Amino acid sequence: MSIPLIVTPEHEANLPSGQTVIYRPFLVKEEKLMLTIKENQNPEEIVRVMKRVVSNCVITEGFDVEKISYNDLEYLFIIMRARSVGEMAEYPIKCEKCGYEGTTEIDITKIGLSKDTPDDDKVMLTSTVGVKVMPVAVSGMVKLMKDAETDPIGILHHVIDSAFNDQQVWKFSDMTQKERDEFIENLSLPLVQKIMEKVEEFPRCCIKDQVICPSCGEMIDVYVEGLENFFT
Repeated sequence: MSIPLIVTPEHEANLPSGQTVIYRPFLVKEEKLMLTIKENQNPEEIVRVMKRVVSNCVITEGFDVEKISYNDLEYLFIIMRARSVGEMAEYPIKCEKCGYEGTTEIDITKIGLSKDTPDDDKVMLTSTVGVKVMPVAVSGMVKLMKDAETDPIGILHHVIDSAFNDQQVWKFSDMTQKERDEFIENLSLPLVQKIMEKVEEFPRCCIKDQVICPSCGEMIDVYVEGLENFFT
């Protein structure tokens, strides 16, 4: 007779994008992956481990971690962590009033979006030509972190969903690499800036909490935005 395996509970998550997935809590095998984050504070490695953990734990059929937005990845990981380890997590604080520096516990279930999603996701480049932008998908995040300094314009490959004029729409995912490169390389720097300003309008996942300074009793606002900041 084989040894019985423990049945893990299943939970439902409604992601910032509106997608609903079913997931299980972290198991020992995920905790072992998490140890690499504590040992390696490289943001690229953090994202890689997050992808692996979330992919392991989501049991919804057809789920592909590479196709969800980075916001969805952050949100999923945090609520999985709350279900698996606990709702409180240690985070560094500094009191602006008395200068106290230390750590405190914050409630990670207070995760939400930093602002509302923009109503309009289009940017007009000329009177008839424009682009539709989108939040960065998980598939592009590691590359963005790696190429941010050496190829800052490269981010456009990951935030432009499509180009359009008054007659036709061209999905970037259907275009060849050469066609995408040609389109982007013919943009002026002011137009690139205009596109990036629209991208900045998209919200990020964040945790907002308040704690009392143990030294002077002042209320300290805690704001954590981005998984890389949560872990580093």
